[in-house]
Amino acid sequence: MNKILAVALSATLSLLSIGCTTTQPITQTLPEPVAPTANLVKTHLAYYWVHSPDFGQMLTTISGQFYWQDYCLYLLNREGKFVPTFPELPKDAVYWNEQDKTLTMTNKDRPPKQFTFKMGDVIYTNGRIIDKKNIDMNNKSPEIQKCLASASGIAELGTIDIEKYDMSDKR
Repeated sequence: MNKILAVALSATLSLLSIGCTTTQPITQTLPEPVAPTANLVKTHLAYYWVHSPDFGQMLTTISGQFYWQDYCLYLLNREGKFVPTFPELPKDAVYWNEQDKTLTMTNKDRPPKQFTFKMGDVIYTNGRIIDKKNIDMNNKSPEIQKCLASASGIAELGTIDIEKYDMSDKR
């Protein structure tokens, strides 16, 4: 028994010593860090607060042509270039399609109607214009501040009375 144990111990020690002397150390190389991918830049829509979906929007009329440039949506009219803002309520009344550069607005009719605007289309709706000098820039997101830098102010567009004019055949 001692002889078997001695042979087994001897064989184990020889395998261990051979294994330790013949194996090459593994050097682990870590891949170089990859630069983080750039954030996907998207057009940022701005909203204004209304107390309820049924009231709180201006009833005066505003019109203009939608225009997109450098991830900013604008409303162009005879008074200048404005960053359009939309009522925060009702939720999902305004949708921007980044790929197609289209803006879909849902009005307040029962049943509601949807209007999809391509860039260049004209909108007539309720709303008002706020001149840039009357805007508190500290309350605006960096994205909106960037868009306002080249604009005359803000156009608060409403969803009470929307009319759309397709201008694609007029170009």
